Amino acid sequence: MTAGRGITAFALAAGLVVPVLLAACSSAAAPRSSPPAQIVNPSPAPGRTLSSADWPTYDHDPGRSAAAPGVASPGKLEIAWHRHLDGAVYGQPLVIGADIVAATEGGTIYALRAAGGQVIWQRHIADPVPLDELPCGNIDPLGITGTPVYDPASGLVFAVAETTGGRHILAGVSLDGDCGDYVGSVVSVATDGQGRVDSYAIPTTRMGGIWATGGVVVAGNRLLVSSGNGASTSAYDGSDSVTALSAGLRRTDIFAPSTWAADNAGDADLGSMAPAVAGAYVFISGKSGTGYVLRASRLGGTGGQVAELSTCAGFGTGAVSGAVVYVPCADTGIRQVTIGADGTPHAGWTAQAVDAHGSPVTGGGAVWVVDYDRGVLYALDPASGAVTHRVDVGKAPHFASLSLSGSRGYVGVLDGVVAVSGA
Repeated sequence: MTAGRGITAFALAAGLVVPVLLAACSSAAAPRSSPPAQIVNPSPAPGRTLSSADWPTYDHDPGRSAAAPGVASPGKLEIAWHRHLDGAVYGQPLVIGADIVAATEGGTIYALRAAGGQVIWQRHIADPVPLDELPCGNIDPLGITGTPVYDPASGLVFAVAETTGGRHILAGVSLDGDCGDYVGSVVSVATDGQGRVDSYAIPTTRMGGIWATGGVVVAGNRLLVSSGNGASTSAYDGSDSVTALSAGLRRTDIFAPSTWAADNAGDADLGSMAPAVAGAYVFISGKSGTGYVLRASRLGGTGGQVAELSTCAGFGTGAVSGAVVYVPCADTGIRQVTIGADGTPHAGWTAQAVDAHGSPVTGGGAVWVVDYDRGVLYALDPASGAVTHRVDVGKAPHFASLSLSGSRGYVGVLDGVVAVSGA
């Protein structure tokens, strides 16, 4: 474990998959032991008060709305600055007042000035793992992959880093994988590092990864997660699901497709997309290309969806505007789905930017999405999916997604963070 001044760090046991994006595959690896958690500086001072212009977590808020209030309509897009960091930035940059926070595959958390991109401070959490030391995956090196989160009550930015020896370190920094024999899990700990560590594990003998980019989605007093394919194709094992958890991480509800056994056998599960909460309903479209509408109050058990439709293989986290869900499709780009008052889904437009597969966000009367392979940020007309504006930002990691605040957008790219003005 590596920790510096102002860092609260916890070593998570090997085999646990926290709800952040990790490289996924099915090759086996021997289980490894992990030392007990260690705590440094467990009593941080209260943090900054957040405003609606801040972007303190993935997709703006715990409900993963991906909606930025008060953003002006897009004009001519230009690169405001480009700051090179020590590795790729897979997660969304956070916006906290006049600061930008980004975490890299180099295992480092940075705070940058929003105005000019200057580095305010940096904290190296852990040395990343080279790809040739991993049993599988395609991120080289593997450090901090998921989007951090800022907690205003403690004043800490939390992030999870992978490090050598098969360990994950959960670190809290003051602002002023799913490889081998894993089981998908959600872990919680108090922000001051004290008290017990609660956890929920998918009740399968192996796999069931929780890895969609949105992580845990807050829906009222419940937490929603999607899980990947599990080991079983006979007795249902809780995988290939949308699972509701209590604040104490006890399972309170679940949905699984009636095709779960075939999904598990063919790696066609729901785990690739985070649940999208649209009013009284939850929408999800996993690798199989079937979109399911669920009741938010009662997910429905096995085969208990309100309705379904053929959509696309969703990879990432959708943006929600009222009853409309903008789905991150791996094969066609963004698709619009509108959910009727009775739960009936209606397929709308497919974006003209067909190669833009990043997770969309909304703000300023536009839907924003990154074509990470070509390095282009697009603004789409929410009524038609037509491209209204675009700007080259440079190649970005898979699942790259924009953070919006005021008149600027911020996106993680392969060598750092790019700020876009005119957003």
